[in-house]
Amino acid sequence: MIKQPKSRKKYNLKESLLIKANINELEYSETQQAVAREKRLKFPEDKKPSIPFCKRQEITLLPHQLYGVAWLQHLISLGPQDCRGALLADDMGLGKTLQLLTVLAEHYETNPSSPPSLIVAPPVLMNNWVNEAAKFFINFPEILLLHGLGLTERRQPKSLIAQGLLDKKISNLLMPNWLGSAKIVITTYEAVRDYEFSLAKQDFTFLICDEAQKIKTPNALVTLALKKQKSNFRIACTGTPVENNLADLWCLYDFIQPGLLGDLSAFGKKYRRPIETKSEEQIEALNLLRNLIDLQLLRRMKEDVADNLPKKIKVSNDTYEFEGKDRKRLSIQISDYQRRLYEQGVTQLRAASVEIDGKKRANMSFGILHFIKSICAEPYCRPQTTFNVDPGGHATHLFNSPKLKWMLDQLANIEKLHEKAIIFTESLQIQRALTQFIHYKFDFIPLVINGSTDERQDLIDQFQKKPGFGVIVLSPLAVGFGVNIVSANHVIHYSRTWNPAKEGQATDRAYRIGQKKDVYVYCPTIIANDFMTFEDKLDRLMCTRMDLAGDILDGVGIDISQADLMPGDGPSGSKFSFDDLVDMDVMDGLTGYGFEIFCKLLLAQPLNTAYVTPDSGDGGVDLVVIRNDDTGLLCQCKHRSQTGLGWDAIKEIVAGSAAYQARHPNILFQRIAISNQQFNSSAKNQAAINSVRLIERDEISQMLLERPIKRIVLDDEICKH
Repeated sequence: MIKQPKSRKKYNLKESLLIKANINELEYSETQQAVAREKRLKFPEDKKPSIPFCKRQEITLLPHQLYGVAWLQHLISLGPQDCRGALLADDMGLGKTLQLLTVLAEHYETNPSSPPSLIVAPPVLMNNWVNEAAKFFINFPEILLLHGLGLTERRQPKSLIAQGLLDKKISNLLMPNWLGSAKIVITTYEAVRDYEFSLAKQDFTFLICDEAQKIKTPNALVTLALKKQKSNFRIACTGTPVENNLADLWCLYDFIQPGLLGDLSAFGKKYRRPIETKSEEQIEALNLLRNLIDLQLLRRMKEDVADNLPKKIKVSNDTYEFEGKDRKRLSIQISDYQRRLYEQGVTQLRAASVEIDGKKRANMSFGILHFIKSICAEPYCRPQTTFNVDPGGHATHLFNSPKLKWMLDQLANIEKLHEKAIIFTESLQIQRALTQFIHYKFDFIPLVINGSTDERQDLIDQFQKKPGFGVIVLSPLAVGFGVNIVSANHVIHYSRTWNPAKEGQATDRAYRIGQKKDVYVYCPTIIANDFMTFEDKLDRLMCTRMDLAGDILDGVGIDISQADLMPGDGPSGSKFSFDDLVDMDVMDGLTGYGFEIFCKLLLAQPLNTAYVTPDSGDGGVDLVVIRNDDTGLLCQCKHRSQTGLGWDAIKEIVAGSAAYQARHPNILFQRIAISNQQFNSSAKNQAAINSVRLIERDEISQMLLERPIKRIVLDDEICKH
């Protein structure tokens, strides 16, 4: 132990905290509260879990699962006054469902008279909860599946609903005594949204949200309905707590521990802005946020806890340097047939880029982008066409479609090993093409699963039980969670999603606890020697997003936009740019709604909250901007071809501002009327009287110099809306 110098001043606890945290007296009490909270919530590492007697003897929980059960039971024991909930964010495939079922079984074994508990899950996972309870436990508490027929039978007939409720648009109710003797209610997010009124009357012991990223949008009806339910303890369960940005994390904590991270505006100012913009305050903000959330967060990765888990091997045949790193990929040279079609797409993009009408230009550009995307994946599966084999036959088709040929060759190698493969593609057309060619090559029809059918796990179970070689074709969007396919150890991402988190979820259908073999992951990428293809660019962007996804606080901004994927050149060697900026002519060519989107980009800085109001019922406010300093803008946007606008815009923004101020009571709004033309003298007089700021054509021109907007970004936003 190092002794302190005698001359060093000794500080009391209060002074030490003030120095360490660099805070003032007003913030001292908050620091004291944080220290006290840590003492109360900190998990004692030697705590053993309480395991229910009803667990089947042949079932053994793994060490990390025992730890998870003990951790949850510790937080639950603290009571609502200290801890309202927990975020179980284990990596996919580590047995989150088993841990939660163990907690439920032990609680009701010890407290049989406790109120029931509510589990909310996507439809595809509901039967999984029921099956896992039967698989791991004997005499598990009675389960009610509030879905399908189970929901229909308990729905209150509309004729029995009081007229006063119907007048308030409340028409979805459950019958009295709908619960019966059940202790566990399993339902969907949509059912909670639709039957919020009835469910909110019931007291629940636990409220568990499985795949809780479903409630990551703060003002969505599903999110609001879940937060209104009454429960002693809430558990958000998700392997991807941050999919897009840190607002996802805020919303989850607003569910499990309301108020811990402040309101969304304060959270954005204190944490999200410095972290996502990587400002000088980033490290301090990261540490403060981690200290707040860690006590109610459990996050383990497979490689950290699964000692016997096989390897995950990304198959590659090529190395290239990108952003200072050596990258490996599985590259396939583009065919001449694809090159000709690709050049057609690039030519069409050039033509679309000079279109004046913003909405038309955006629709044309992104339609052509999807055409180019299809050319790379399977050139005979172009948008708005029906898939057919090349008239020259299968051999000609495969010569023109090198990725399809590669896939069939790879499946032949997998067949020799008597192993199974999963092929991921979201395109229905490509799914049909793969099915037809697999049948042609191997004389069987692969299982294809897409959409939202509840019985998909039953079909997958049949696939898993069949011995030897097999192929299943899946949509990564339809089976992004909750599906276990450990009998397959070859994962082929034939066409890729534009989000590494979703691609990782898809891969983890095979790479999870229960997998006995090394898992081989293939991302075949069409490349060219003389230009950068769509798939080449996508692969590089995916790599950079994966670099950001080290932990849940760093894995932000991982969605890849269509604007980022626009090509800059093509097979002819000619180059063109989508970095052209919006000028006054482009602005004048916008529709009224397009101008509102333009104003959003012009007036809202990065990480501000901003939204365009609905076409109808906006009350005179077209655009709402909320800054991180608790100020904001309420805007009326007037796009006119004539000059001399009257004071209608001022009347509308004054009339509509009260309603939006009531929706955001903590925000100090400034009222704005903005136009691509000039306001007349009457409008200017009324604006001065009513404290409305006018932004006219000349000021917009100056603002575009200070805040340039890429035309492709404007087009992307218009398409999204």
